[in-house]
Amino acid sequence: LLEDNSELSAARIGQHRHARQLQADVEILSKQQDTDILLIAQRREQLLNLQQQQAVIIQNQPLTMMRGEQEQIDQTITQIEQVKFKVTQHSDLTRQLHKINLAL
Repeated sequence: LLEDNSELSAARIGQHRHARQLQADVEILSKQQDTDILLIAQRREQLLNLQQQQAVIIQNQPLTMMRGEQEQIDQTITQIEQVKFKVTQHSDLTRQLHKINLAL
């Protein structure tokens, strides 16, 4: 009976230690979970802010406006190319006139 009592006492002490270790692990995991929840909340807030900024940008510059700007850019490029072509023609004519004048 004394031996059984001793074994039960040792088992009880072991279970008590194990329970304390489990409680410590639960506390650590709980702190980690709290930290993770806080990080998730921060990330969600950042995402919401970015989505709001994106919505403002899209509102302020609708696609039709962007297309209109692109068309203006394309027209300007076309005009520049036309002017460049005319300048090249003018340069060629100037060289030809210069050669004619030298020949006379």
